[in-house]
Amino acid sequence: MADQMTGLLSPFLRRRRLAAVGPFVKTGKVLDFGCGVGELVRDVAPERYLGVDLDAESIKAARELHPGHAFQTLQEFESSPPSREFDVISALALIEHLPDPGAWLASMAVRLKPEGLLVITTPHPSMRWVHDFGAKLGIFSREAADEHEDMLDRSALLSLAKVSGLGLSEYRRFLFGCNQLAVFRLETESPGFQNAEPASLDASGEGYSRVKPDVGAAFRFALLSATSFLVIFFLTIFLHESLRVREEWAFAIVLFLTMVMNFLMLRYFVYPGKHSHFFRQLGVFIVSSLSFRGLEYVLFLMFHSWLGLPYRVVIVGTLVTTFMVKFFYFGSVVFSRRIVEPEPV
Repeated sequence: MADQMTGLLSPFLRRRRLAAVGPFVKTGKVLDFGCGVGELVRDVAPERYLGVDLDAESIKAARELHPGHAFQTLQEFESSPPSREFDVISALALIEHLPDPGAWLASMAVRLKPEGLLVITTPHPSMRWVHDFGAKLGIFSREAADEHEDMLDRSALLSLAKVSGLGLSEYRRFLFGCNQLAVFRLETESPGFQNAEPASLDASGEGYSRVKPDVGAAFRFALLSATSFLVIFFLTIFLHESLRVREEWAFAIVLFLTMVMNFLMLRYFVYPGKHSHFFRQLGVFIVSSLSFRGLEYVLFLMFHSWLGLPYRVVIVGTLVTTFMVKFFYFGSVVFSRRIVEPEPV
């Protein structure tokens, strides 16, 4: 679509992104990648500007609004061979929409002049839940939220950029920490610049890999599960038989307490080094754990309350049943992302 300013705060957020990038586009030839309808032209003279966007409607609107500036569709832009002609490349709220951000950074690096700048803004991953929730309420653009691929923090951006010979020149967060400004400089001494071909990324091409659970993780998970089992089993018995809490309530209370314990142990003990942002991971874990706990509680009610089996037997059967499912799910989905630093060349 031609513009995604459909959220109540979308115009304000765009103005703040433009203000953040503005100081870096005052001189030199500028490539405005993902230009939309060309709002950045207010800071760049026509002879210094080229706007590029995937959306043909946006380019049509930009040409009508700013007839003195040059605009191209992505297809037109990529039809000519890359050359090092730009002093500055700007990309506002773009990289989080790309399925392969590492490859895109590499493609931009080979278009920068020596010591050229790549200036991007992107939401911080810790605030994704705020953006997604606000989009549902119409505060932010629903279309933009639906098109998000992944959000990258400072470490992830730096890891991806290094592979292409880009060094982080400036970094700061703005909009109360919800957004990031990252300024990368093409390093002329890097192999990426000297060879004019970016070094390869990891197998996924995205700067991070999904790490399969290993034998050590399986052992640690089994140890945690045994500990969790003992806590659930004996604490439930204690609450019911000593404090006279009903079986159903006792089991529910203990499931919640062990969920908190399990998150911390899974993050720092079972799957160390495979972390995405803490609060983002916590959110995914809570949703996943609530789903598993809900399943376990339904099984408990089914076999104890409805079928009349002894509640101690049901606890054991329920936890054993969900053990392996949780191990592979947490290891392959929730705690699997690990930033891959580029190897020295």
